[in-house]
Amino acid sequence: MVLAAWFRELRKIASDAEFSQAVGDTKTLHMQLIRLLSFSDPSAPNPDSQLPYAELARTYSKMRNEAGSLIKQAESAGIYLKEHILPLEKISAENAIDIAMKIAAESLSLHAAVDDKQSLGLDFVESMRQRLLATAGYLKLLQVHPLIGKSLPVVQIISYCLMKN
Repeated sequence: MVLAAWFRELRKIASDAEFSQAVGDTKTLHMQLIRLLSFSDPSAPNPDSQLPYAELARTYSKMRNEAGSLIKQAESAGIYLKEHILPLEKISAENAIDIAMKIAAESLSLHAAVDDKQSLGLDFVESMRQRLLATAGYLKLLQVHPLIGKSLPVVQIISYCLMKN
């Protein structure tokens, strides 16, 4: 929004040559905007950030806690994941969904050969798995909406600048 207002004001007060010169001088800004737009991780505000958007931080924390609890509960029920899992503080929504699906696959193979007591443990694992999937799905939904809202004005500014040159 600030850039759009800046370009609009510059367009009013500057001649075409001055405006073209000013737009040409913003090549570094242009490249940075392209870099930000091409950033593929919707959970972080920029490529250099290790933390999610502040609005999503609590949901990420909840999801990561649920993932950790699910892994511990699955191991106590006899379900061990064969693949290495990322540290909990680095788990994304996609990673959480993958963990939940891998636990489901392992749980299905165990479910047929267990007694009633072990079956209760597997049912609890399934309940925790469903909770993790719900939280991760909600987080993925939240990631998409802010990204669209924040990227659209930048795309409009860039396209406006490119069309004028």
